[in-house]
Amino acid sequence: MEVLNFAHSIDDKNPAVNSLMKKVQDKIKYTEELKEKRRKKEEEQIKVAQDLEAAIRARGITSIKSSYGTETIGDAKIHLEDPHDIETQLIIPTIVIYPTVNEFDVISEVSELTTPMELMELVMNRPDEYFADGKHDNFRPKKLEAYMETEDGGLVRIPKKSPINSVLMSQTPRVPLFDNILRIYFVPKVDSAEWIKKWKKQDALSKRN
Repeated sequence: MEVLNFAHSIDDKNPAVNSLMKKVQDKIKYTEELKEKRRKKEEEQIKVAQDLEAAIRARGITSIKSSYGTETIGDAKIHLEDPHDIETQLIIPTIVIYPTVNEFDVISEVSELTTPMELMELVMNRPDEYFADGKHDNFRPKKLEAYMETEDGGLVRIPKKSPINSVLMSQTPRVPLFDNILRIYFVPKVDSAEWIKKWKKQDALSKRN
């Protein structure tokens, strides 16, 4: 640019010099605009992350790092309904697990105000054939119970008509998210006692990082 400025000072009417100078100036301007956009985007991302952290902290919600992994939820991430208002709903990626049949469903966005019954009605909105296949006879919402893993590796049965956040914010027992994902177990009532009996707290704790 210094060379161009020197050439321009000698002959400010030279078309070639002026054309090249304009191209260089335009490129500098474009580069600066890109830098500014990048800076603003980074600032926005930091602010969104800070507001999300503040929202989770204000609710007293815990998230534990685990070896369960996040691959099953793809790009879904926990976020606020309004990224800059910590009082708006938390939207949480959710894995619904059916341990007695070794199956699961993934729901990328679940409001913290959703109840287990609403989740059951959502995931069990299936044709009658599903419930008559000999495997899912007791999977209609009224026949299911909901459980979540506690911070100490145990299980707690959760009320089907209470919002999820009431469980996550409860101090006793502490029920965490895992990798900022909600993990909830739906178990047929007729199978729940046997399933709970087989639950091993140490196995659950071994999956914590």
